[in-house]
Amino acid sequence: MEILIPITFFIMIGAIVLVPQYLRTQERMRTRALLKAAIEAGQQLTPEMINALSIPKEGGFRLTADASLLIGLLLLASAIGSFCLSRVLNVDALMGASAMPACLGLAFLGMFFYLRKKTA
Repeated sequence: MEILIPITFFIMIGAIVLVPQYLRTQERMRTRALLKAAIEAGQQLTPEMINALSIPKEGGFRLTADASLLIGLLLLASAIGSFCLSRVLNVDALMGASAMPACLGLAFLGMFFYLRKKTA
């Protein structure tokens, strides 16, 4: 039963990495099938149509100053919470683990100040 936890963790990491790649591959295959069907039907393909089908759509996450501030504050809050929990439970390993979200939170706060000056 104890082996189930690490196995589940690695399966989850694999799914997070592999599922988006699989979905992108399926989208590319559907695009190629659409182009092939259009060519076989004798339809005229314009350069605009080919560019519209081949260029990936913009829709990814874009880091803004507000988003970096929110992420930084959430990470700092989780670091403070895990630090307080480590002091209450007297577990030093948890105190060391709270350093990671603290460093990431400080990095995101630094990005907030950088992006705020850049956009102003």
